[in-house]
Amino acid sequence: MTKRFMATVAVAFLFSLGLRAQQPQAAPPQQPAAQADQGPKAKEKYKNIKVLDIPASRLRDTMEYFTAALGVQCGTCHVTGPNADFASDDRRPKETARKMIQMVDTFNASQKDITLTCATCHHGRNQPERTPPLAVEMTPAEAAAAAQRAAQRGAGPQGGGAPQGAPNPNPQVAAPPAGGAPAGAPAPGQPGPGGQGRGGFPRPTETIDQVIDKFVAAMGGQAALAQAKTRVLHGTQTTRDLVTVPITVQEKASGEYRIDVDQKPQPTVRVFDGKNAWTVAFGNTHDLEGIQAAQVSRPSEFGLPANIKQRYQTLQVGRYGNVDGVDTIIVTARANADVTEQLQFERQSGLLKRRTIQTRTPYGALVEQVDYSDYRDAGGITMPFVVKYTNWRDATTEKFTDVKINAPIDDSAFVKK
Repeated sequence: MTKRFMATVAVAFLFSLGLRAQQPQAAPPQQPAAQADQGPKAKEKYKNIKVLDIPASRLRDTMEYFTAALGVQCGTCHVTGPNADFASDDRRPKETARKMIQMVDTFNASQKDITLTCATCHHGRNQPERTPPLAVEMTPAEAAAAAQRAAQRGAGPQGGGAPQGAPNPNPQVAAPPAGGAPAGAPAPGQPGPGGQGRGGFPRPTETIDQVIDKFVAAMGGQAALAQAKTRVLHGTQTTRDLVTVPITVQEKASGEYRIDVDQKPQPTVRVFDGKNAWTVAFGNTHDLEGIQAAQVSRPSEFGLPANIKQRYQTLQVGRYGNVDGVDTIIVTARANADVTEQLQFERQSGLLKRRTIQTRTPYGALVEQVDYSDYRDAGGITMPFVVKYTNWRDATTEKFTDVKINAPIDDSAFVKK
């Protein structure tokens, strides 16, 4: 590719938030549904779509994936702003994007065992790196893990150590690839080399029922969880740019969720009523669809411990792991055909330590991570007072100072106005 072409490759795939789509329905949190591939094609429903041969219902998530894979925004390919023609071809990079989409489609159609995605080359960067990265020094924990793997393979440090390049900062908890299994790990339930799990851990002996029973007990027990119908939380939210603002969260065990963010100059509200999601900012209500709607419903975890078996289509013990020095047991959970999660439970306490959520799109997977810490008792229910949400765009930490279980919540809080 020429330098000029590579510069525009970076914008290759963007359509994102400016799409004027009809309102969809977000999946209920207890029984999420896969996106329907039925219905019209994207080029039949939306204006000026020429090469994307995908269902219209998948367009939003596909655009989100493009922005994440390239680290760009809508305005790279689209004309934005008041009265702008979002569908026009006035931005030159849009044509390059079409060429790149065609290239990916052509390559994948000709292969059986290799899949090319936007992130294959871009890795969240506008311009792909042309040279391999330099090796970086391992932390003591990484070096110990590499030595353990080398010893297990029967190789010395030079023959079986970690490869050149930047090592995974946490080799025991790699993000899962498209398909659900952790990167480089055996499939759930399968042994690793030498009859052990990945990284030298022994294979888990716990059954899925034992893991869930321990989780439920750690959260307060089935009886206490069944009695908890509502939850109101007050605290702060800190974004990746270190801006901290007050927040109030109202939620029901049945899945309704609302967060009021007291940011300046105008507060914002995000709401999920159990089926649909929307946001309110500057007095304007905006319906959400696809993964944006799922992200609003994602924090509605109040009813998760009591309904975990109903929430997921499948649950399977995978392997042991480690998060920030805490030993975990990893459960692979499939919410629907498009969404796979890894739930990491602390082996000692049984509490949920991390969720890694992977959403499949036609051109690659989007990964989100939720970390839980500072568990405390709140009216007979154990809950995390610190929750961190991380995705391809944001890193937000919520810290709660006041929690009330079974506090009164007016149903109007979850009604769109």
